[in-house]
Amino acid sequence: AAAILMALGGQLGLEEGRIFDLALSLGSDAPFFLGPPLALAQGRGEILSPYLGESPPKWAVLVNPGFPLATGQVFRALALTNSGVNNNLGPESPPRLKPSLLGLNDLLAPALAIRPELKKAQAAVAALGAEAQGLSGSGPTFWALFRDRELAEKAHGRLAGRPFWTALTALEGA
Repeated sequence: AAAILMALGGQLGLEEGRIFDLALSLGSDAPFFLGPPLALAQGRGEILSPYLGESPPKWAVLVNPGFPLATGQVFRALALTNSGVNNNLGPESPPRLKPSLLGLNDLLAPALAIRPELKKAQAAVAALGAEAQGLSGSGPTFWALFRDRELAEKAHGRLAGRPFWTALTALEGA
């Protein structure tokens, strides 16, 4: 949806803000694909804070366990709070994404509660030795980030024969 909006927006001469608003009207995921390749998403997904690290990861390994996970069900299971260290409602002004924040996802706990078998894919990704790893959105796909193509290719190869769908992909600018 984001790619189509960008193409049509360019042909129609729409401003970036208008394209972003149209993307947000389509769903919470579309705006993310209009922003930087590595970002902290807050709110419904419309508040994006770019990665600030000196050298961002350039390669990703994706792992999907091969079963669906309903986004609505995951969000209904999410317990929102704005107290203390468990604050997952976010500050009024978003922080800029730092390397230490890569992989944080408030939807992981409810996703695991709904589909405990996700832990197998999570463990497989954790064993890859990535710089960072986490659940993509509400799942069920996990990702692992690497700075080096060779390390990413080796990690991807270690998943061969596992009961998962996997992919190796370059991030923007790789």
